[in-house]
Amino acid sequence: MASALYDHYNVVLGQGFSRVHGLEFSRYRSLFLVNDAFLVLLRKKDHTKEIKDYRPISLIHSFGKLLTKLLANRLAPRLDDLVMKNQCAFIKGRSIHDCFRTVQLTCRLLHRKKVSCVLLKVEIARAFDSVSWPFLLELLEHIGFPRHWRDWISLLLQTSSTKILLNGSTLMAGAKVVWKARVPPRVRFFAWLALQDRCWTAERRQRHGLQETDDCALCDQAVESMEHLMTKCPFVKEVWFMVFNALGWV
Repeated sequence: MASALYDHYNVVLGQGFSRVHGLEFSRYRSLFLVNDAFLVLLRKKDHTKEIKDYRPISLIHSFGKLLTKLLANRLAPRLDDLVMKNQCAFIKGRSIHDCFRTVQLTCRLLHRKKVSCVLLKVEIARAFDSVSWPFLLELLEHIGFPRHWRDWISLLLQTSSTKILLNGSTLMAGAKVVWKARVPPRVRFFAWLALQDRCWTAERRQRHGLQETDDCALCDQAVESMEHLMTKCPFVKEVWFMVFNALGWV
């Protein structure tokens, strides 16, 4: 459906992207408004019980997809000259099976000539998670890519974002206050778990069959829920009093 829409409005979209491509990098700082994605979970079957029963789908804005496709199409005809011949994956006219064949023939040759050597098989990590974009941008500059091209890539990387769409909304109560707080990351993470009632309290552990009782380990007077641990436990109240007293709030 998306391809049919693009074909139908090809003239309008083509003119629009021609104007966008001619604009200066500094004038498109607000690209983040149309360079975001929503992550949603779709059910694989009617009765869902576990997380594996869902399929994650990323809904990406068309503008970012079209812009990256435009850059990729411009770059594709020149990849054969830019990338060394021993790199076979994701390049038109090359096959990743050629790499396996090369290694196989090399092993046979070394074995026939009885040459002492060591062959290393490196575990391939997810490249996008470990790539150094500043290094790649410097490499593009060294190769000879113009500044206008490198600025567009930098802008796409800087303005991209992903939001989780939960129950039709991406806003969660308290999220901005928690994640913008100037505290260590582990404190923000704990506060977020506490706010969502996702900490492994005694009440939750008993509900999952991990222990027999749900009594509070500090006071042994009530059920150890998140609300009890944060506000109602006598020991916690003493801690809050000392904190507020040190801050001069009491």
